Order: sequence, then C-alpha cells, then structure tokens
Amino acid sequence: MARGTKRAAPATTRAFLFSDLRDYTTFVETHGDAAAARLLRDYRAIVRREVARYKGAEVKTEGDSFYVVFDSASASLDCAVAILRRVGAERVKDAASPLRVGIGLHAGETIAFDKQFVGSAVNVASRLASRAGAGELLISDTLRGLVRTATKYFMSDRGRLELKGVSEPIQAWSVTLDETAPGPILSPAPAGHGTPAAGQILCPVVIGRDAELGQVDLALDAAAGGRGQTIVVAGEAGGGKSAFVREVERRASARGFRVLLGSTLESDRTLPYAPFIAAVRSGFRGIERERLGRVLAQTAPDLAQLFPELGRMPRPDGASALEQHRLAVAFHGLLSAFAREGSILIVLEDLHWSDEASLDLLHYLARELRDSRSLVLATYRSDEMHRRHPFLRTLGSLQRERLATEIALRRLTPDEVARLIQETFAISNPVSAEFRDAIYSRSEGNPFFTEELLKALVESGGIYRLESGWERKPLAELRIPASIREAVHARVEHLPAEAQTTLSAASVIGLRFPFEVLRATSGAAAADALAHLRQFIELQLVVEEGGEDDAYAFRHALTREVVYDELLAPERKALHRAVAAALETQPRTEPSLLTLHLIAAGAPQRAVPYLLEAARRAMAADAPREAATHYERALEIGVAEDALAITLEGLAQACLRFDIDRAKRAAEQSLTVYRKADDRRGMSRTISMLSWAAGLYAETRVQALVEEARDVVEGLGDTIELAHALVRLGRFYAASMSAAELRALAERVLELGERLNDPQTLAEGHYLMGYALIEEQPEEALRVVLRGRELAAAAGLAESVMYGYWALAIAMQRVGRLSQDVTQVIDDGLAHARRHGIEQTPLVPMRAYFHLNRGEWDEALLSAQQIEKGSGWYDNALEIRACIAEGREGPRAAIPLYLEHTQAWRALTGRASVPGLVSTAYAALLGRDRPKVIATLEELKAFVPPPRQLAGWSGSLGGSRLILSATFARQPEWIDIVESELRHGEAKVARAYTLACQAARALLSGDVTECGRQMSAIYELDAPPQHFGLDTGHVEQVVQFLQEARSAGGTIGPEWDGALQGARAFAEKAKATWWLSELAKASPQ
Repeated sequence: MARGTKRAAPATTRAFLFSDLRDYTTFVETHGDAAAARLLRDYRAIVRREVARYKGAEVKTEGDSFYVVFDSASASLDCAVAILRRVGAERVKDAASPLRVGIGLHAGETIAFDKQFVGSAVNVASRLASRAGAGELLISDTLRGLVRTATKYFMSDRGRLELKGVSEPIQAWSVTLDETAPGPILSPAPAGHGTPAAGQILCPVVIGRDAELGQVDLALDAAAGGRGQTIVVAGEAGGGKSAFVREVERRASARGFRVLLGSTLESDRTLPYAPFIAAVRSGFRGIERERLGRVLAQTAPDLAQLFPELGRMPRPDGASALEQHRLAVAFHGLLSAFAREGSILIVLEDLHWSDEASLDLLHYLARELRDSRSLVLATYRSDEMHRRHPFLRTLGSLQRERLATEIALRRLTPDEVARLIQETFAISNPVSAEFRDAIYSRSEGNPFFTEELLKALVESGGIYRLESGWERKPLAELRIPASIREAVHARVEHLPAEAQTTLSAASVIGLRFPFEVLRATSGAAAADALAHLRQFIELQLVVEEGGEDDAYAFRHALTREVVYDELLAPERKALHRAVAAALETQPRTEPSLLTLHLIAAGAPQRAVPYLLEAARRAMAADAPREAATHYERALEIGVAEDALAITLEGLAQACLRFDIDRAKRAAEQSLTVYRKADDRRGMSRTISMLSWAAGLYAETRVQALVEEARDVVEGLGDTIELAHALVRLGRFYAASMSAAELRALAERVLELGERLNDPQTLAEGHYLMGYALIEEQPEEALRVVLRGRELAAAAGLAESVMYGYWALAIAMQRVGRLSQDVTQVIDDGLAHARRHGIEQTPLVPMRAYFHLNRGEWDEALLSAQQIEKGSGWYDNALEIRACIAEGREGPRAAIPLYLEHTQAWRALTGRASVPGLVSTAYAALLGRDRPKVIATLEELKAFVPPPRQLAGWSGSLGGSRLILSATFARQPEWIDIVESELRHGEAKVARAYTLACQAARALLSGDVTECGRQMSAIYELDAPPQHFGLDTGHVEQVVQFLQEARSAGGTIGPEWDGALQGARAFAEKAKATWWLSELAKASPQ
C-alpha cells in the first residue's frame, strides 16, 4: 500500500491505528536507558510483526508511539487485537513484564500528502489511543459501523468522549479481546436504597433542593459522557442527606446508571475501605457469592481478601504500604470495569465516620476516575467536623485540586416546611401560617425533625385520616412535642416492655446491628426478636439492611441516640458487657469495636490488649491519628509495666506523621523508661526519633542525639537499631562529610542491611550511597537512589519510600533533569504521603521552594498554603510568603512576615534559633535599621560554633541573607563564617556562595566594579542556578548590593550587565514588581 506522495491525492477512506506504551517515561527514570532500549525493541518487534501480517503501513514511529494506516477497517481491528493478545501473552509468561500498551482506532477520509495523511481522522485515532487504558483497545463509532456486521469481538459502550483538539465529542467503544461476549459484571438487581414501607409518614418528594439537584443533573450528564465527577454533600444530622441521596439515585437510575451503595457506620472508623467494600458488595446483592468471587478473580484479584464471605486469607504483607497502593489501584480497576459496562453512581454515605484509608482512596478515585462514566456521591455530617477531623484534610485536597463539587444542604425555610407538610399528607389546601410556624419553631427547618413531629401528631391523634383525606384538631388542642427527643420517646413508650428491651439492646450495639448479636444481647428468642423488629420497622424506627449478617439499622442516628440516652448507667453497662461477649465469639470482629463496648461496660483493663491491637492495625492501614488515639487511651487506662516503653514508642511513631510536639513528648517519656530498664536498643530507637524532631526544629542538640543513638548500641553487635542509627547519622552529616567518608558509611550500612536482611536499612543505605556518588557519578547516583526506593516500596515501608522520592528529587536537580520531571517526582511523592497518612513530609516545602526558585511564585504560594499552621514546616510557608511579598510589594509588606517567621521558630523551639535570628536580621536590613542588625548578629554568635548550623542552608535562603545582613552591618567576619560553613556542600552551590562572599567583600572595600563582576560570574556558571535552588537568593543579593552601592555613591558599570540581565529575567517571570523597580534604577554607566 502506498504511503502517499509529494502531490495531493483525492480524499480516501482509510483506517488509522495509534499505539503507545503506558508509563514509559517512568520506566526510563526507574530502570535506566539500557532497559528502556530493550523494552522498545520488544514492543516494536511485536507491533511490526502484526502490522506486516495484516498489511498495514507504518507511517511514523517516535519513541514508544506507532502511527499506522490500513486500507481495511477490519484489518486494522484484527491487527490491534493481535498486538494486545501478543502483549498479554508476554505478561502471562512474565507477570513483571513492563509491556503495557493502549491502542486507538478510527476511520475516515484523508488526503495523502508528503508521505503522511491530512485529515481529522488521524487526530481522532491519536486522541483515542491517549485515552485507552493499559491493555485496552478504544475504537470510534465510525469504525465500529464499518466492521459491525463482520466483527467477532464484543464491544462495550464507553460513551461520548471529549478529545483534545476535536470539536465535538466522539462516541467510543472498548473492544473485548475474547471473541465471545461476556455477561454483565454487576447483578441486574437495583442496589440503591429501598422504597419506604407503605403507610409511613414520610415526605414523598425532596423539598427545597432544586438548585442542588440541578447541579447533580449536570454532573450525571457529564458522567454519562465519560467525564467522571465527584460530589460531596454536607449537612447536619437530620438535614435531608438521605432523602437527597435517594432522589439522586432515582434520577441516575432513570438515566440508566447502575447504583452502588456504600454506607459507613460509627464502628467502621478503623475498618479500612468499609464504604467501598459495601458499595462493591451492593452491586452483587441478590446473586450467589461465587459470582462475586469470579468477578474479583478476573477483574481485581487483590480485593478478594477484603471480602470475608469469600473465605480468602489476607495477604501476609497486608500491612505494607505497597499493599495499600495495590488495593487502591485494584479498586480503580474494578470500578473502571463497571463503568465500561455502563454508567455507575457510587454512593458513599456518612464519611465523617470513615477511616483514613477510605478517605485517601476517595481522593485517589476522584482523580483517577475522571475519564470514566462514573459519579461518586459522598456525604458527611457537617456538625461532626472538628478542626482536626481527617475528612477536612481530604475535602481541602479535593477542593484545591478541583476534583470535587461540594453541596451544602441548608435548613428549610418556613414556606418550605409548609410545602413538606402538604406533600407528606397529600393535601391541596394551603397549610395555615399558625400550624406551619408551630412546627417550624420546634424543628427549626430540619427535615427529619419535621417528619418526626408530624409522625408524633399522627400517633397521638392530633392529625387523623378521614375518607376525604387528612384532618387535624384545632391548634389549641394539639400537643406538639417540644423536641425530636420527645417525639421519638413518645413513639417508643407505646411499645410492649419486651420490645422496648430489644430496642434498647439495639441502641447499645450501634447504628447498625446484626440479628444474631441483637438476639444474644437482648436474650430474646429468635421468633420474638423478629416480631419486635417488624414493629420497629412499622413505626419508622428501624430499616432492614440485610447482607451476610442479616443486619438492621436505625432509620437515623438521632433515633438511636434518644433510645440509648433513656437507659440508666447500670443498664448500659450490662448491655455493653453482653454485646462484648457476643462479639468476642465472632472471629472477624474488629478490635476497635470491642474496645468501645468493653470500656462502656466498665471493663477498661480488658480493653487494653484490644486497644493496642487496634493501634497496630490503624498504623498498618495508614491511619496514624486513629492509632495515636488508641495508644493514648491504652496509656490512660494503664498498660503493664513491661509494655509501657514500647507503647509510648508506638505513640511517638504514630505522632511523627502528623504532630511533632506530641511525638517528642511520647519519645522522651519512652526514653526515660528505657533508660531506667537499661534497654539500650529501645534507647537508640527513641533517641533517633528525638533527633529527627530536633532537626526539624533546628535544635542545637541534634548532633549529640544522632551520635548517642549510635553509641548506645555500638557494642551490641549487628542490630537493626545500630543500622538505623548509622542511617540517621549519615543523613545528618551528608552535607559536611566528604564523598569518600559518606561512601564508606553507606557501604557499612549496606553491609549491615545484608547481614540483618533488613529492607529499611538497605533502602536507606542506597539513599546514602546516592548522596556520596552525586558529584562524581551523577547518573549512577540516580540509579542507586531509585533502587533504594524500589526496595522500600517492595517491603511496604511508607516513610522510607517517601524519603526515596525526596532523595530522588534532590538527585534529579543536581544532575540537571528537566524541571517538569522533578516536579512530577515531588507530586508522586506527595500523593504517596497522602495515601499513607504522612503529613510531616519535607516534600511539601520542597515543592514550594522548587516553584519559588524557578520564579513560579503563584504556584509557590499555592504549595505554601497547603502547610498548616502548627505543622513542623509552617516556618517554610512563612519564609516563602515573606520572600514573595518582598519581591512584589517591597519591604513594608515583607517585614511583618519575616518577623512572624522569627516568632514561628521561637514557638517551635521555645527559644531563639539560627533561622529565626537570620530572619530578624534580614527584616532589620529591609527596614535599614543597622543597630538592630548588629545586635541580632551578636546574639547569633552564641550558635557558632557548633558546626553545621549553617551548612544545611546550602540549598535555601538563610546563608544568602546572612551574607547580606553582614554586608549591611559592616561585619566581614560573618562573611568568612558563611563561606567556611558552606564550602562543604555541593560543588556548584559552594562555588555560587564563594562568588557571593567575594562580591560582598569587594563592596565592603568600596570596589563596586569588582562586586558586579563577581555577581555576574554567578550567572555564568556551567549550570543554571535553579538546579541548586539559589535563584531567589541571587536576585536578593543583586538588589541589596545595588542599594548599598548607590548609598555609597558607587558607579554601576558594564561589569554588572550579567547580574542585572539574569536578575531582571527572573523578576519578570516571578512578577516581582518591587525588585524590577529597584533593578530599573541601576542603569549601567
């Protein structure tokens, strides 16, 4: 077949195939160029063999992308299927094979021109390939029409896809590689909320939510078109969230959506993925469990362990970080498969009770399902949100990344309450203002409260039914309950005593209660318990949920609270004791649930082992806040003396992820106990934790701590503690050790890791080796760091993996990798940290500083805003804000922020610190207050020596500002100190600092010309300054040195040209208007 000629030809219908390797760029970064070349060779051989077999023509090949043309649409389809089958066969032979291919096909009229083809059909095929998942073949509706009667392949509707550069949505189909059509994945039975029982007093329509439902309609339309959506619905208890969700389910079902319903219970707080498991399970309701097992085995085998009814044992590495990521990917794969079969609505209710792993999964899916036919609808109680509630962090991330729409359900107005009354009783006459106001004054517009009050009036006879319809007594004769509590209580007191006992037992079990646990707790016979449950359902107190455990649930949490609060304290304790006894006989009972009942039963000591196990499980599920809560509760109750130190250590380890101050306190208490017992290994572990926290706060005792952590175990032989202490020592001294010294230390760590078979030591040893090699063998250093991260990931070491991302980002900057590649690594690391509940990560400020030093100041501010006040990194956020305020608005705006930065350091350390004093000096410089600068530098002398107080600034702004402050104060000895301290850092960084110090000395001696020459030399280094993070500091130096030169009457000559040009270019990119105005004053003469 001809590929085209130089001359234009008539338009002809052709079929186009585009094929790409998935994750190829990541593979190159991770495995290196040689492995990437082998992968490309294997991939191209497969594609070219099949293209030749089906008589296609290769138009163009670039990297991992193929562009192929066919005369026959059927041939293009057969070729694409053959390619993916060959790739699949390779992956069957080798599960670790990196061959992951996506293909797109389209047919249309094009014109052959200059050995290529002109026409929109080419662009459509290319864009379809970019939307295809790994192992997926996407074809257009046009191509499907051409092959429909002849094809043997099953195709599932992917909906209308918005493709970049294509003016209208394209209907797409996903081709199944098997030749027989599979049955539907999900059961045909509806999975949403059931309809209320007949005769219940419930409003049949949703009142006062027209605008909110309009938003949902738009989201449903977008989701049906392949643009996945996420909506978060907030409302107070009784605010109408359940009714709103039922209406959304109705509207979604009318559009052909399949509804997956996942509810969260209060007892699910430490049960990972509970709402998602419930949602998946709901899709198979009413069919045999074997069907669920088969679907999971084919589509997402990693999830089978989460469904106890399948009888699968959890993976031995179920607690690992790698396993957490594997499960997230598996959920995404399963839900994507559902969405390929048809549009889906995923309802996740009451996420205020959800565990942190589920919240992280929500964030992950909101991002990853954006190209699927899915709508995720999540609800939470706004009145449950305290300041540190984990859901607030998830919600903040979703909003910042524009991944979700939030809908807040307000209370109803008086007129809307009147309409609710009309609809509930199906009356056409208007509700009197007096009756409306009487109901509204008690319910305050809360929909659930309003319905409960109406139900109470019906039961008391105040509202009654005649043949002609509903009537009510005169307002003066009505006894309207004063509160929801009174309304529920009035209904319950009409129950027989035996039924009240059963209802009380249910309220103690929880919002949801399995039938067998209820029967065992209440002591009722099975038949009696069932009869009681029928009464509860008729009175709208309880609803049937079903499931494997034949569960029931209170219609609303408030109903359960009213019933529970009516019990006397001894009654509650006795019932909690009975619940605990029933749960202890069930092998799959969550320990956190048992602890609630044992503590409430007055048996807290029996709860301690379960609390400790719950803490361990919470940490394994990447829920450190919950783990800390369990540890603290156990300590409050009292743990055995021989378990005290390890429990405090566990608390410190959990708090290290989100609250450094709490971690320090727990580690110090643990260390005291370990010292008393002369447990040197325990001492080393807690001292290492303390050294990490002290380093974060720039405390002077860091050096002593890291050395003590090593020294206390040095004589105990090869221990894990010694290995980890050496790692911490290496991190601390990395900036001041020579490459040879650091390499020797890294080799010792790696030897220990091999002997101890400890993956954490091996991973960290690779990071240290990477630091040691970065100057002389930068590419090898990069590979070593990547290998370390792979080892950490394989072992499920979440925090070590996070540090691997951090080390990799540093190494990539050092070797001059593209900024977008560095940013991607940082973002991947931050996503990893979020998934594993790691809030205290250096990646957050690293990303902010990266943008700051590239002149991307708006992005830097957005990153800085993610650092919460009270975080160990909050000082970084203040420094970034201060720097940007200086560059854009000038000293008046910046000085208060620099002083706030000083106060933040004082709040962290309880005293003066090096970073805080440097900010104080620099703020005084900006205010031209020379005596204050001199006084601050005098105070700073108390910190020099010890060494490394300044060396750690080699990639930040502190050293630069100290040079400027010393120049302004006319104190050259400080310039010598800075140069001496920073010469041990990375070579190009040290060279830049040396030039800045020489410029400062020249200025102090009155040689403005030499000062300009040295500053211009910085911009002539063989690598751009941005690669070692000093661009911002250099512009500060140029601006301040110019001010000093002008004040001394110096002349700005052509020697300054390089510095001025570089500084202006950066300031323009950063929109630093004040700096630009200062630079404009320096016209070379």
